[in-house]
Amino acid sequence: MILEGDSADQENDAEIDGKYPGVFLRSSDKCNLDDSLNTLSSYQDALIVNQVNRVTLYISNEHMRITNDNGLDEYLCHECLFALAGQSDSEGEQNEDIYIALNRVVKGDRYGFGVCKASLSWVCKPCWS
Repeated sequence: MILEGDSADQENDAEIDGKYPGVFLRSSDKCNLDDSLNTLSSYQDALIVNQVNRVTLYISNEHMRITNDNGLDEYLCHECLFALAGQSDSEGEQNEDIYIALNRVVKGDRYGFGVCKASLSWVCKPCWS
């Protein structure tokens, strides 16, 4: 199974998702990884309840950095990450958009925690230089 959260509309469709207690970085369709979920990297303890209150993601062309207030500070550079520099796309139009979705378990028999607060800001200087 290859993740196609965009319904195969874009080849450059890297994703970051959090599923307690970890954060998972998924490659775009350009990479066929051994992992059935196209996992480039995972940060297993990024979201530990009562230990982590803040997680920060920095995203730029083919780069990602994740930090949290419990000491996590990891950086990944990979050609199958976010294509934000005008790269061509074999499945669709050139796309330099980033979509952000935040949710939590609202009702039902599932137990979970969600985002209490989110903020978005632009950083002009790369966070890894």
